[in-house]
Amino acid sequence: MAIGDLDRDGDSDLVTANKFNSDVSVLLGNGDGTFQSPTSIAVGGQPQFVAIGDLNRDAAADLVIASYGSNAVCVLLGHGDGTLMRRILRREPFPVRSRSEISTATLCSTSWRRMAVMMT
Repeated sequence: MAIGDLDRDGDSDLVTANKFNSDVSVLLGNGDGTFQSPTSIAVGGQPQFVAIGDLNRDAAADLVIASYGSNAVCVLLGHGDGTLMRRILRREPFPVRSRSEISTATLCSTSWRRMAVMMT
């Protein structure tokens, strides 16, 4: 699960990785502690971890998803209005384990966010 502002309204939005449905759910926040109905996006491969960050410097939140079943990490770019590209832009083989973690962070002085996957 990850929390961030996917639609740039200042409210917290929620994203869950749904391992057994092979999708992620996006729940946009209403600003009062409640959420809109979930929107599901199929990503395949039993997604287990999700992180939010602006990976391409367009000021829109993007998703990074690690899938246990396909041993892959993929990226869905955000449009800034709460919607995401349904096409997986990049899918790289990666040994995702049951206790892996995924995160985004600014790792250098360029202000670009990078993704990091920690294996435990």
